[in-house]
Amino acid sequence: MDEIIKDKVETEAITYQNLKAEQDDIEKQIKELQARKNALADKAETLKENIKFYLDGKTFKSDFCEVSYGSSKSVTIDDIKAIPEKFLEILDPKPDKKAIKAAIERGEKVSGVHIETSTFMKISFK
Repeated sequence: MDEIIKDKVETEAITYQNLKAEQDDIEKQIKELQARKNALADKAETLKENIKFYLDGKTFKSDFCEVSYGSSKSVTIDDIKAIPEKFLEILDPKPDKKAIKAAIERGEKVSGVHIETSTFMKISFK
Protein backbone atom coordinates (compact mmCIF):
# COMPACT_ATOMS: atom_id res chain seq x y z
CA MET A 1 0.00 0.00 0.00
CA ASP A 2 1.21 3.47 -0.79
CA GLU A 3 2.91 5.08 2.27
CA ILE A 4 0.88 8.31 1.86
CA ILE A 5 -2.43 6.41 1.94
CA LYS A 6 -1.24 4.35 4.93
CA ASP A 7 -0.42 7.55 6.85
CA LYS A 8 -3.75 9.13 5.93
CA VAL A 9 -5.74 6.05 7.00
CA GLU A 10 -3.89 5.80 10.33
CA THR A 11 -4.29 9.54 11.01
CA GLU A 12 -7.98 9.50 10.19
CA ALA A 13 -8.56 6.29 12.16
CA ILE A 14 -6.96 7.89 15.23
CA THR A 15 -9.04 11.04 14.73
CA TYR A 16 -12.12 8.84 14.36
CA GLN A 17 -11.29 7.10 17.66
CA ASN A 18 -10.81 10.45 19.39
CA LEU A 19 -14.13 11.77 18.09
CA LYS A 20 -15.96 8.63 19.25
CA ALA A 21 -14.35 9.00 22.70
CA GLU A 22 -15.44 12.64 22.83
CA GLN A 23 -18.97 11.56 21.88
CA ASP A 24 -18.96 9.09 24.78
CA ASP A 25 -17.74 11.80 27.16
CA ILE A 26 -20.49 14.17 26.01
CA GLU A 27 -23.10 11.42 26.40
CA LYS A 28 -21.89 10.86 29.97
CA GLN A 29 -22.08 14.61 30.66
CA ILE A 30 -25.61 14.71 29.23
CA LYS A 31 -26.68 11.95 31.62
CA GLU A 32 -25.08 13.76 34.56
CA LEU A 33 -26.72 17.05 33.59
CA GLN A 34 -30.10 15.31 33.14
CA ALA A 35 -29.77 13.86 36.64
CA ARG A 36 -28.94 17.33 38.02
CA LYS A 37 -31.88 18.83 36.11
CA ASN A 38 -34.24 16.20 37.53
CA ALA A 39 -32.93 16.80 41.06
CA LEU A 40 -33.49 20.56 40.66
CA ALA A 41 -37.00 19.96 39.31
CA ASP A 42 -37.79 17.73 42.31
CA LYS A 43 -36.45 20.34 44.73
CA ALA A 44 -38.47 23.11 43.03
CA GLU A 45 -41.63 21.00 43.19
CA THR A 46 -41.02 20.34 46.90
CA LEU A 47 -40.65 24.09 47.55
CA LYS A 48 -43.85 24.78 45.60
CA GLU A 49 -45.70 22.16 47.65
CA ASN A 50 -44.33 23.73 50.86
CA ILE A 51 -45.67 27.15 49.82
CA LYS A 52 -49.02 25.57 48.97
CA PHE A 53 -49.09 23.96 52.43
CA TYR A 54 -48.14 27.20 54.22
CA LEU A 55 -50.77 29.27 52.44
CA ASP A 56 -53.54 26.65 52.67
CA GLY A 57 -55.40 28.10 49.68
CA LYS A 58 -54.90 31.76 50.59
CA THR A 59 -53.26 34.25 48.25
CA PHE A 60 -50.02 35.97 49.16
CA LYS A 61 -48.47 39.23 48.03
CA SER A 62 -45.22 40.94 48.98
CA ASP A 63 -42.76 43.33 47.38
CA PHE A 64 -40.90 40.29 46.08
CA CYS A 65 -43.57 37.86 44.90
CA GLU A 66 -47.22 37.06 44.59
CA VAL A 67 -48.92 33.69 44.94
CA SER A 68 -52.42 33.16 43.62
CA TYR A 69 -54.45 30.25 42.34
CA GLY A 70 -56.18 29.51 39.08
CA SER A 71 -58.14 26.66 37.63
CA SER A 72 -58.29 24.85 34.34
CA LYS A 73 -60.54 22.27 32.77
CA SER A 74 -59.41 19.07 31.11
CA VAL A 75 -61.11 15.98 29.78
CA THR A 76 -60.63 12.72 31.65
CA ILE A 77 -61.36 9.53 29.70
CA ASP A 78 -63.47 7.09 31.72
CA ASP A 79 -64.20 4.54 28.96
CA ILE A 80 -62.59 4.96 25.56
CA LYS A 81 -64.95 2.38 24.01
CA ALA A 82 -67.95 4.58 24.87
CA ILE A 83 -66.61 7.64 23.03
CA PRO A 84 -68.38 8.33 19.70
CA GLU A 85 -66.17 7.62 16.68
CA LYS A 86 -66.26 11.24 15.51
CA PHE A 87 -64.20 12.15 18.59
CA LEU A 88 -61.50 9.53 18.01
CA GLU A 89 -58.30 10.14 16.08
CA ILE A 90 -57.43 7.35 13.69
CA LEU A 91 -53.65 7.10 13.43
CA ASP A 92 -51.84 6.02 10.28
CA PRO A 93 -50.71 2.39 10.35
CA LYS A 94 -47.07 1.81 11.19
CA PRO A 95 -45.28 -1.28 9.82
CA ASP A 96 -43.67 -3.66 12.30
CA LYS A 97 -40.28 -3.98 10.58
CA LYS A 98 -38.97 -6.62 13.02
CA ALA A 99 -41.96 -8.88 12.40
CA ILE A 100 -41.75 -8.32 8.63
CA LYS A 101 -38.02 -9.18 8.59
CA ALA A 102 -38.64 -12.33 10.66
CA ALA A 103 -41.46 -13.40 8.33
CA ILE A 104 -39.33 -12.91 5.20
CA GLU A 105 -36.42 -14.79 6.79
CA ARG A 106 -38.83 -17.67 7.54
CA GLY A 107 -39.63 -17.75 3.81
CA GLU A 108 -42.96 -15.92 3.84
CA LYS A 109 -43.79 -13.60 0.95
CA VAL A 110 -44.57 -10.08 2.19
CA SER A 111 -45.69 -7.73 -0.54
CA GLY A 112 -44.55 -4.13 -0.59
CA VAL A 113 -41.24 -4.73 1.16
CA HIS A 114 -37.84 -6.27 0.61
CA ILE A 115 -34.75 -6.90 2.69
CA GLU A 116 -31.82 -4.71 1.79
CA THR A 117 -28.27 -5.63 2.74
CA SER A 118 -25.92 -2.79 3.55
CA THR A 119 -22.22 -2.86 4.29
CA PHE A 120 -20.37 -1.02 7.00
CA MET A 121 -16.78 -0.45 7.96
CA LYS A 122 -15.41 -1.49 11.32
CA ILE A 123 -12.31 0.22 12.74
CA SER A 124 -10.53 -1.56 15.55
CA PHE A 125 -7.38 -0.68 17.44
CA LYS A 126 -4.63 -2.85 18.90
